[in-house]
Amino acid sequence: MFASIFGDLAQPLAILWFLCVGATVGAFRRKQWRSAFTFFSVSLVFFAVGSTPIPALLVQRLESPYILADWEAVPEADAIVILGAALTPSKADLNRFNLKRETDRIITGFELARRGKAKAIVFGGGKGKPSEGIKSEGENMQSWFESWKVAATPSYVLPPSRNTRDEALGTKALMDDQKWESILLVTSGTHMARAEAVFAANEIQVTPVACDFEGSSYLERMGGWSIAPQQSSFYLMKVYLHEVIGWPYYRLRRWITDPRRFIGW
Repeated sequence: MFASIFGDLAQPLAILWFLCVGATVGAFRRKQWRSAFTFFSVSLVFFAVGSTPIPALLVQRLESPYILADWEAVPEADAIVILGAALTPSKADLNRFNLKRETDRIITGFELARRGKAKAIVFGGGKGKPSEGIKSEGENMQSWFESWKVAATPSYVLPPSRNTRDEALGTKALMDDQKWESILLVTSGTHMARAEAVFAANEIQVTPVACDFEGSSYLERMGGWSIAPQQSSFYLMKVYLHEVIGWPYYRLRRWITDPRRFIGW
């Protein structure tokens, strides 16, 4: 336990927080009120974001509508579509890619295929650099799926995508070509609301199968409170802001037609 607490206190964010607290105390003692208020405000933000359950609770608010009570109840569909952002190319690694925190997307899609939930599996994601022998994200996922022989399920790769809208457009074209009607959409719980809305705007009705429930997992594991600010809490706040800012941006671009102006509040 002591080692864990000491490790928390030795993190760069914790050190910066302690320096801000020290600077606040010093400014108050010298009656430098403007500096004292500034350092106090910074210390308070650091503590609120890094040491309280606030970021995890906000993330959980995005995730909770998509938590499944019974995974066996997931219906069968024509295809499983796994959205990207789960790995990056890496020449140094054995499989030529490096897994990210969103890897649950891949594992969940593989498991759905293993359970026979769809007739095909589709991989999205960003582009690679063919001229340098670097595969796209979707191609890397497809190679992993086929080499591990997870299931005897036909696999497809979407054209390289810059964002979720590109993945929706690629899925729509593939559905029309393959005469598919039903889709199991796999992505992170925080991202599912925006993803589902983008697909709906492109006349694709999906069954959402969310995963990567980081807010809920953090609350189960940590309870949300810590002595010193945690980097993981700042990451959760980043994820939350990415979605709540991304929603009005997508509405402004008319990539989604959902009437809600904002989500996550």
